[in-house]
Amino acid sequence: MRYLIFPLFLIFSLCAVGQDYAYLEDIRLRKKTDFVDNEITVIKAVDYLMANPLGVEKYNRKACTRFIIKYAQKSPFITLSIDGSLLKVCEGNSDILQMYMGLWLKSAINNESKSDSFHELFIYSELYDYCNEGNGVVQTEIIKSLIQAGKDDEISSWIEDIKK
Repeated sequence: MRYLIFPLFLIFSLCAVGQDYAYLEDIRLRKKTDFVDNEITVIKAVDYLMANPLGVEKYNRKACTRFIIKYAQKSPFITLSIDGSLLKVCEGNSDILQMYMGLWLKSAINNESKSDSFHELFIYSELYDYCNEGNGVVQTEIIKSLIQAGKDDEISSWIEDIKK
């Protein structure tokens, strides 16, 4: 029996495939029910982006980003607020804009009745964690100030400062 288990383990492990997000390209978002049915998929795509450094597994990252953008553009339920302060944060780090949109969707799906300021605090807190770990993010002055604000537990005042 012992000699049978090991070959079976090898056979199953050879068939295992890493997570592939190519299927996101085929998801159609036409009816309101399509958006409700794919809320979990959006959250999984956002979690993928936040769990992987920039520049790693570019195809999966691109598929997740395209799906998030498509969902954000067409969603009848969620409206994103983007202002000039975000451009300061994204300067030198264009991927942060995509993560911002995804995190806004995730926050709006999980917290339907919350305000824009609630979503922004959630987003920048998550981005602080992501940037603090490195993850290939270019350490511009504004990113360094976000990291410092996160360490000092002052992200809400940091948000107010960048909006000035």
